Formats: sequence, C-alpha cells, structure tokens
Amino acid sequence: MLHVGRLLSVCCILTVALAFSPERARSADGFFEGVDDLPLMPGLIQADGGALVFESPWGRIIEVLATGTAGRRQVLEFYADTLPQLGWMVEGDGRFRRENEALVLDFSDASGSSIAVRIILTPIAATPS
Repeated sequence: MLHVGRLLSVCCILTVALAFSPERARSADGFFEGVDDLPLMPGLIQADGGALVFESPWGRIIEVLATGTAGRRQVLEFYADTLPQLGWMVEGDGRFRRENEALVLDFSDASGSSIAVRIILTPIAATPS
C-alpha cells in the first residue's frame, strides 16, 4: 500500500531541489526537459536541470517548475486544451487524470507580475502491479 507520508516526503524533497535551482532553461521542443509527454506552455520557462522524475512500483512521480508572465487563467486554459490531446481527462480546475496517473497544476506568485507553476504528476494506484 502506498504510504502517504513517504509520498509527501518525496514531494518535499523535489520541491526543495527545484526551489534552489538558480538557472533557467527552456525546452526547445515544447515539452518539459526529461518528460517527453508533458508540454511546456509557450511563455513559461522551465527550471534548469530538467524534471525531477522518481520511478516507484506504482508508477512515476514527476515534479517540474516553470515561471513566466502568463496569467493563471491562461495557463489553466492552455493545459485544459492541450492535455486532452495527450489522453488526459480534465477533472477540475488544474486537475487531470490519465489511466493510473493524476496531474495537478499548483500556482504561486513568483514575484510581482510573474507566476510560478508547479506541475505534479503522481500515480493513482495504491498497490504495485
């Protein structure tokens, strides 16, 4: 069974690692570096070093961070339009589901007019296959 505490610990470690990545990079192919099935919205810049990917018996855990000057509504609309083309179902504002994976868009103000978007992908299944 998936232990929530263990998952939260992994997510916290990923968040801290991303927060201290000072340089920025942009993926040239329109997807997050290291995650070939997660689009990077034009106008957002990914944190340097690519995505943090953790493979577990239940599936992958991915956390990526991007910043930009787009508004929250623009980001939500982009992913609501784009992710269904990749097999994701919209479950709510900034929440998506595909097979045994859940994807959440988490927003925070980076500074002034910019926004930070953390995209968290986690397995839904509670037991390994």
